[in-house]
Amino acid sequence: MHELNPLVRAGISFRKRILQVPIQRPEAAVDIGTISDYSGMALADASLFQPFFPSPLVDVQLYQARYGFHPNFVWENQTSTKFLEILDWQGALKTVCNANGIDPNTPGSDLRQRRFEAFASRISSNQSLWNVESLNSNLGENREKLYTEIRKEHNEAMSALRSYKR
Repeated sequence: MHELNPLVRAGISFRKRILQVPIQRPEAAVDIGTISDYSGMALADASLFQPFFPSPLVDVQLYQARYGFHPNFVWENQTSTKFLEILDWQGALKTVCNANGIDPNTPGSDLRQRRFEAFASRISSNQSLWNVESLNSNLGENREKLYTEIRKEHNEAMSALRSYKR
């Protein structure tokens, strides 16, 4: 496994840099064509805050702004694949918006993720009641509509972002 250490260090460095960038308008914006380079990685980013990580990050504000949840909550519920997928969508949108100096929460913005915000708010209001089973239940077969609506909203926002004029 030690053969992977250089790759792991590079990945850690990249994710820390992505995670620690507040909204700003850089000199050179991220090319929307390289959007996969800036995708959300909620679980990987959450691992940077865990006690097993050497020099764990402690300031969770930027993580929460990007993904909508505390990294420990995400880490504890990592087996809910649909939950992580939704967070990755949110992270991708926020990362590309941040790198391009765009605030997706601007009033009237077609980038705002209202379904995600409602979903996150419902869970965040009482996280102690939520676990992998309840997340899966709310995003599973009996609630597939919520998952589909969040995915549709994300895809529409990403399309709008691709046509966004700075």
